[in-house]
Amino acid sequence: MFSPKDFIPESLKSRVVYQFTRASCGARYIGETISHFHTRVNEHLFRDKNSLVFKHLNCSRHCRDSCDASSFKIIDFAKTFSQLKIKESFHIERLKPELNKHKLNMSLYFYTLKCVYFSLSLLFFSKFLLVSLNKLHFTFI
Repeated sequence: MFSPKDFIPESLKSRVVYQFTRASCGARYIGETISHFHTRVNEHLFRDKNSLVFKHLNCSRHCRDSCDASSFKIIDFAKTFSQLKIKESFHIERLKPELNKHKLNMSLYFYTLKCVYFSLSLLFFSKFLLVSLNKLHFTFI
């Protein structure tokens, strides 16, 4: 039996939560990307100077020489950006990786605040619209 969907290689998957593990020192990092997985891995390894993984690997030559793309693995996936952020925060909170100290649960906190603000804005707008329509209805009667 065959599957009607084509197989997507790990390197080309997007909207994933991934884990970086440095075997010799035990350092870990949890991240998310909407890009292809291999694109984000290459950014961490070679280009993204703001990346905590990049900074960690460049602390010592031994760290740099012993890490490659096999130090990264996909641990979850999501269909939407909001699911991706929530899953990343969940894994950070659950695993408490050493390199994520700066963002423990903050992305989930700010994302939740943004959703609450958006929901309240919609609620206010819908009530305003309903009151306006009721006033409009009474003026035409």
